[in-house]
Amino acid sequence: MTKREGYVTKVTAFLEPLMEEYGFELVDVEYVREGDDWYLRAYIDKAGGIFINDCEKVSKKLDGWLDEEDFIEDSYILEVSSPGLARPLKKEKDFARAMGKAVEVKLFRPVDGQKIWRGTLVAYDKGTVQIEPEGEEKAMRARSARNAPKGPKYPKVVGGEGHEMPAKHEAQGEHAARTGENDASKTDAPGRDAQCMAFERANIALIRMAADI
Repeated sequence: MTKREGYVTKVTAFLEPLMEEYGFELVDVEYVREGDDWYLRAYIDKAGGIFINDCEKVSKKLDGWLDEEDFIEDSYILEVSSPGLARPLKKEKDFARAMGKAVEVKLFRPVDGQKIWRGTLVAYDKGTVQIEPEGEEKAMRARSARNAPKGPKYPKVVGGEGHEMPAKHEAQGEHAARTGENDASKTDAPGRDAQCMAFERANIALIRMAADI
């Protein structure tokens, strides 16, 4: 565990019971450097939306605890806020809530020449996240699908190095070819065509809601 991850883990452990006490949800905690400054950010939410006085209440508690513990070596800026419309998907319930909605996926390594993909979340499991791309990305996938060899239509699963593989184990793919069934993910989403993209979670730097598409 890196020093940064250790900071986030400690702050998360402090905030989770506090969120339960207040009836809030801890969406995310991050410790990042932007320019010359370090930022410790906590994103919180609740039913009906979070308000500035909610953020101030949590910030006061967190700031006092951080002063007492004094485990962060750097000078930093503390921010407590709502995640906004572009909230990250971190937990199982985040993905369930986002099914069928627009998301943005940022990758560590490019797939088909790009690191940022946008589209509708159509399936997910522990290893992959599958979207139906929008706009230019969708047109690009459509062109690729037209030029691809004909055969059973399974979603393309792209690894960190850009290699392709069947959406599930080979045996399952053969079974799907015979029966017409395609177990794309645990979400029981209908089988999708080759215009969909499935990204390995290990290659996803960030996935969040994208309310503007």
